[in-house]
Amino acid sequence: MDLGQPVLDRILAATGGARPHYERYCIASVPPTIEELFGLRPSRPGLREELGLPEAQVVVSVILDGVGYRRLESLRAEGLVHLEPFLEDGAYLPLTSVFPTTTTAALSTLSSGESPAVHGVLGYRLFRQELGSVVDMIKLAPPGGRENSLEKLGLEPEKILTVPTLYQRLSLAGIPTVLFLPKYIADSGLSKALYQGVARTVPFLTASDLLVLLREALGRPGRALLAVYWPSTDSLAHLYGPRSEAF
Repeated sequence: MDLGQPVLDRILAATGGARPHYERYCIASVPPTIEELFGLRPSRPGLREELGLPEAQVVVSVILDGVGYRRLESLRAEGLVHLEPFLEDGAYLPLTSVFPTTTTAALSTLSSGESPAVHGVLGYRLFRQELGSVVDMIKLAPPGGRENSLEKLGLEPEKILTVPTLYQRLSLAGIPTVLFLPKYIADSGLSKALYQGVARTVPFLTASDLLVLLREALGRPGRALLAVYWPSTDSLAHLYGPRSEAF
């Protein structure tokens, strides 16, 4: 079911394309939708009913960083991306990001279901009062400093978010999360902040071992959220541009 254009029209009518659609069609709706797929009652409504999706024992969440709806639509028009297999039994619609649309703010929203004003990660660089310093929130270091160096000065990654994560809420309901992250960020300070409550982190190197590891996880019994984060698309967009051949 392709809900793309009707939902995009609603978003533009409500926001003029100038702000996030926090009311409904925003990435903040992803965590409650996942909770609804497991039959839980989240604190805010998700999109499961609108998407027409049944409850599930296993949910696979894949975040392709830097791949927006309009770019995905242009790739579909060029015949480079085929969503038809997903649309036969699923649904497809656009969501706005948050403001500001930085990696740290958006990933914090995708991990919590709250806006930046609520979860507290308002941007790429923040002033942390307890340190008296500006902090690079991706590296958890002073600008230009060594990655994760501020942990030694007392910055606790687990206290960066001011709200519980989706993974903590699922854990309380007896649903474990298996997280798939590139090896180079699997144990980073930011990952410690974002993914509290995860039962197990599986590092991967490339798309090939990711798919093998994901297939193995899908073969295990019981309820689980399998959460994948793929940052390479965002890296390619920064280096070559989102409309480059490399992207």
